[in-house]
Amino acid sequence: MNRFELARPATLSEARELLREKPSAKKSPTELRLEALFKVAWAANEGLDLERLLDSVVKIVFDHLPADRAVVCLAPNGPAGRKPEFAWKRERDGVTRVTGTIEYSRTIVNHVLETRESVLSSNAMDDTRFLAGQSIIDQSIVSAMCVPLVCQQNLLGVLHLDTERVDRAFEQADLEQLAKIGYQAAVAIENSLAHEEPRIFSESLKRLRRATQWLSSYLETEPILKEGVSTALTLLHVTKASILLVGKNGQTMQMGYAHGIRRELWDKISVAPGEGLCGLAAAENRTILCPDPATGKPPEGVVPSQRPKYKTDSFLVVPIQARTDELDQEKRVIGVLNVTDKLDGSPFTPIESQLTAILATQIGIALSNADLYEKATVCPLTRVYVRRYFDQRLAEEFERARREQSCLSLMMLDLDHFKRVNDTYGHQTGDVVLRELGAQIKSTCRPTDAAARYGGEEFAVLLPRTDLKAAAQVGESIRKAVAEHEFRVNEERLPLTISIGIGSIKEDDSSETLIKRADAALYAAKERGRNRVVVHR
Repeated sequence: MNRFELARPATLSEARELLREKPSAKKSPTELRLEALFKVAWAANEGLDLERLLDSVVKIVFDHLPADRAVVCLAPNGPAGRKPEFAWKRERDGVTRVTGTIEYSRTIVNHVLETRESVLSSNAMDDTRFLAGQSIIDQSIVSAMCVPLVCQQNLLGVLHLDTERVDRAFEQADLEQLAKIGYQAAVAIENSLAHEEPRIFSESLKRLRRATQWLSSYLETEPILKEGVSTALTLLHVTKASILLVGKNGQTMQMGYAHGIRRELWDKISVAPGEGLCGLAAAENRTILCPDPATGKPPEGVVPSQRPKYKTDSFLVVPIQARTDELDQEKRVIGVLNVTDKLDGSPFTPIESQLTAILATQIGIALSNADLYEKATVCPLTRVYVRRYFDQRLAEEFERARREQSCLSLMMLDLDHFKRVNDTYGHQTGDVVLRELGAQIKSTCRPTDAAARYGGEEFAVLLPRTDLKAAAQVGESIRKAVAEHEFRVNEERLPLTISIGIGSIKEDDSSETLIKRADAALYAAKERGRNRVVVHR
């Protein structure tokens, strides 16, 4: 291994003066080296696109050094979404970018990244330093060299070359030339990254703005969680993302939604305060970025999981805060947003941490709004809509049916002999029955239907764009589901049924007359023996 001081790069004016109108065949080795540096400096001035810059630099390297392959490995703390490896190879018709996987000496590259020392292996086949990795032997590499890309003490990556031909084995002069090119290239790469990072951050903010618009349009928890996880996946270029929410007990967190974790495992996940990265982030209300960019190690008090289901040791966990009550002035932690396993394998950056915090804030706001909306519209016992909201929906759907001249049906449902349940088993058992009945009605209805608790044990279902025949089919599905459901009290089965009446909108109708016809049909169902569906013609 060789360590040396890098020479000052030539200025453009110096290079122009030395190379002015002189054929390449007559140039000295010094002039040829200056020509390469001049070309790199010129390429750096042509634009700030990183990949185009690297293409230009590598082609210059191939023009002046006897390389068959080249690899640029960026340091793992680059911008979000940056692929860390770029590779090229020499072809008959020039230099081409390698699109697939390329094998190279990772032993050399990792050593240079760790030590910032240039490495030269003139006879790689007999170089015992690199036999352990086998990559040189397997690829029949004769010679290899690698230099760090350093600008203002910042390690940006490495430039690695190798060759398969004996007559092209690298020498010390080649390494020194590559180091000088690397110095020039590092300055250009630093400028490109400095220009690109704000652009990437700006594009990420645009994605967040679009995600915020979607999140604010949802008034139910599940689509908010799904949208939040989906945004995290695309924003941070990760393969695993999840949202855990504080449970009703206020202690443990359960899985709300996840990508990269099998669905059957969601219900089995429970995290206590202070347990693991997620529990620690929630308990201390702090973002956990692992590893710490300043030290490269886990933050104090954090022990990252080594379970094989994760491909990397880099994790980002951000608390989700929201007001849990309309009167609360302070926000509380209601869950965490957890991401890991970036596509490029690199660790998360502070910028990505900030972006994730912004996303978590928007998820918290959306969940808070959904919670307030639910409290105003959903019956806490039966989990269907309350009467007040149902009346509002009925008026809206009635007006739309009139405007579009479409069908609209209304279903009234009543639990048969519910008074006996309360008198025999008590009101607590009655509440259990109503809760299960609400679940049966809600799960059997179609997504476009609106089910509500109309009063006591009576329920109503609004069926937009549905005629009497289709409404009767939905009603029969609900009746059958309730009749087959096992309502139990202390292992005793309660054979409960419901009666259903259905009415449909008519010409010169009103919402009040529609309700009266559905009610009349329900009364008829009771009179005819209960546990049946009656349609008002």
